[in-house]
Amino acid sequence: MLKEINPKKRFIYWMNSANINVEDDDIVHWWGGGLPPTEHEAIISNYGPFYLDMGAGNYFGVQYGSYVTWLDLYQQNIGDMAKQHKYPGKILGAEGTLWSEISNKYVHHLKIWIRTSSLA
Repeated sequence: MLKEINPKKRFIYWMNSANINVEDDDIVHWWGGGLPPTEHEAIISNYGPFYLDMGAGNYFGVQYGSYVTWLDLYQQNIGDMAKQHKYPGKILGAEGTLWSEISNKYVHHLKIWIRTSSLA
């Protein structure tokens, strides 16, 4: 329906498995381990170093994984990751992700700053 309104508009789909049907010119926002299993252009935001909830815990006191520091994120080389992909020119970049259902005003600043600024 949206393509009928603006046929030039490209869409980004959240993808966490290879079993998703998207149009040829669509972009996938990859949430999964490693690199996206697709030939589409992709944004990486997997549950590795780009997952800002790692190790910080949530407001329920539940911890998940090892804490990812700003240095861990800074040392990620998106260019090198893209070269390892089957379609190296298709990786557009990466995104740090934070799940709001396990964050609140008491923990989200701890999770966001300074780590996300190291992605820039």
